[in-house]
Amino acid sequence: MNHNVKVIEGENFVTVEEAENIEAQEVTALLEQLETEYSLTEHFSVLLSDDKTQQVKNDLMQRGYHKEDKITYVSKDLTQHNSIASSIKCRSITCQPESEFLTLWKNTMTGSLNPPSVLDIQEQMKSVKKEVGPSYRHTCISAFEKEEAIGIIMPHIEQGTTDEGRLFYFGLLPEFRGTGRGKELHHLALTKLKEEFGASSYVGTTSHQNSPMLNIFRSNGCRVTAVKNIFKKCRSGQR
Repeated sequence: MNHNVKVIEGENFVTVEEAENIEAQEVTALLEQLETEYSLTEHFSVLLSDDKTQQVKNDLMQRGYHKEDKITYVSKDLTQHNSIASSIKCRSITCQPESEFLTLWKNTMTGSLNPPSVLDIQEQMKSVKKEVGPSYRHTCISAFEKEEAIGIIMPHIEQGTTDEGRLFYFGLLPEFRGTGRGKELHHLALTKLKEEFGASSYVGTTSHQNSPMLNIFRSNGCRVTAVKNIFKKCRSGQR
């Protein structure tokens, strides 16, 4: 595998996240290689800049890929991040049944401005366990205010790094959106990444159409680093 490319393997999906440092013809060759190597995997994705998209778009479409969305990347230097007092309390699945967490996670997806996942909630949980490993129980965190669940955060250290913090998922229940809790919960998630997971930096992503999440990023000191097109393919042809 080309070391200039970042490939993420999950439960029933493979994503090529960084392909900017290889030639256009290498992108399609890589996807062909991955589809052969992961012959039982259903879903494939690749993230590309506008420039790279122009070079390979026709080849991707011929291979059955379709453009789903544009994804905005942000980052923050967590060494400059300071904790603040919060009324929000967190509880990992070391302290609650996994089934309760999954129900809450599924409910936070309701009405999301991000494209829906091609995976069901059980497959997504399997991906978390596969990507994060045994520490997934500390990654899956429910957020509460006065004992009422308001959302979830899923902090972890990115594969192949020692200190790049990411959130596998971040979400509020619909009834708590637009109340300022999103900014507070995201700030708390960054604090956990720094203080409990040992992250020195944070990388976040969201759909370019998700204005509320982009506002939260800005409010918490994140800066936009890239905007990429995401192309997806399903072996069954479904979207």
